Amino acid sequence: MALEPSRSSQTSSEQGVGGWSPPREGFALRFPRDAVGAIDQVCKFLWSQRLNPAVDTNDESAFLKIVSQVLKRLIETDPEGPAVEVRWRSRDLEIVNRGAPLFLSEEGSFSTGVENKGRLLLESRGRKGQLIRILRKENSDLPWPEDEGDSAIETTYSGSLSTQVRFSPIGPGSELELTELFYRVYGYSYINDTVYEPRKIREMWESGKLKSFAAVRSDGRMIGHVGILRWNESPLVLEACWGVVDPKAKSRGVFKELLALTMAEVKKQDPQYCFFDFVTNHHVSQRELAHYGVHDLALFVGCQSRSTQASLEKLGIGQDSREMVRYTLLYSIWTSKLQPFGDLTSLPPQLGEMFEPFLRRLGLEWAPTSRFDFLGEEGTFNEVLQPEQGAVVFQIEKSGVRALERLLERWSYLLREGYQYCGVDFPLREPGLGQAYDILASNGFCVGGLLPDRYSDRLAFRLQAIGPTKVAFDDIRLYSETAKALLKIIRADHERNLII
Repeated sequence: MALEPSRSSQTSSEQGVGGWSPPREGFALRFPRDAVGAIDQVCKFLWSQRLNPAVDTNDESAFLKIVSQVLKRLIETDPEGPAVEVRWRSRDLEIVNRGAPLFLSEEGSFSTGVENKGRLLLESRGRKGQLIRILRKENSDLPWPEDEGDSAIETTYSGSLSTQVRFSPIGPGSELELTELFYRVYGYSYINDTVYEPRKIREMWESGKLKSFAAVRSDGRMIGHVGILRWNESPLVLEACWGVVDPKAKSRGVFKELLALTMAEVKKQDPQYCFFDFVTNHHVSQRELAHYGVHDLALFVGCQSRSTQASLEKLGIGQDSREMVRYTLLYSIWTSKLQPFGDLTSLPPQLGEMFEPFLRRLGLEWAPTSRFDFLGEEGTFNEVLQPEQGAVVFQIEKSGVRALERLLERWSYLLREGYQYCGVDFPLREPGLGQAYDILASNGFCVGGLLPDRYSDRLAFRLQAIGPTKVAFDDIRLYSETAKALLKIIRADHERNLII
């Protein structure tokens, strides 16, 4: 076991874009699996470091009891031995837990805010982990709990693998198990930190925003999940999302079964379209979805930070390329509509010719834009920052030369701040796409493909730029011939417009 003072300061490079920073004071505790015997000594040391030792010390025995219990649970539930930050806040002790989350035994209160349970408060902080706060007696309005033995704190880790698995919809009451599943597979690095906040998950189920299907073993352990998010009502737009399978259940058809339930529900709701984002360090998910007739529309090259994805080693399906510092997403849709985005659109000749095969698969014909199709003078756009990914997307609302100039100035600033991906979504209904492409291409942007304009039944065109990171095009794994053709187009345009 190692105990080290936390650093008093950090440089911006140490913190990283959207990264987690340890507390500025306190101690870093790193426990091996066999450290339970040393817990009492650690607790006594922590007590000696309290900020106001002159305050009544009658609470020492009871206080150290729960500190000891929490630390023991953290060691027992983390197979690699936890690394936590411990610090005093006024009279209370705070533990920043980046290991397996703890749950309170009653009402499952691993919460989005702070909930009181005697003198133990648990707070989910998304990708930053879990804050465990242990209150001194002077700060607690509630009595110290009676001796409940090991049942006072509970985790949902359970026994060995079972061959019996139930596939079914899940809802309120299953949020803790879903949070734990994501922790087991991703730690606290999953791209959407809502999965670490059970109360938000429950609210999404109750509101109808999210519908979920899960694989649950006979012993109650959840080993897989796929969800359906409802993004828009008119037209109805869905997203298949939050697909995750415990690596210990690999090669057992868990994802295939969950996907069948998910797609049956999607077809039942019959949306304008349902979209998918596939990571491309493997093509397992792409292969399974190909059977349902999805349309591949865009590749967002290098848009994802490697730190927010589970490695192939972690998933148990291979080994990631060392060259792949950032991951690429394949954007695809499923639809039962013959013409989900209408029957005719106009495009600049150079872009229309590139993407004609993809348009025809959507039932769209295209016509060349007029040679007088210019950008307006001003223009507006929305900015969507994704700091955990080091990425930004600019959504053009009204096209204009000044809007592009401001956009490029903003991208230049974000590059200096460490961002490495920029997407520009240009609605096909707006004038001047050809001129916009020329301006952005001269600044290192390349084509990305087609995608719906903000969950509507109209299309936009994605242009994209990658920061100084080298793109490992050869390591992007795609299943369909359509996706491979898309990659070929994007790679050629990227290499043609690349600024050395």
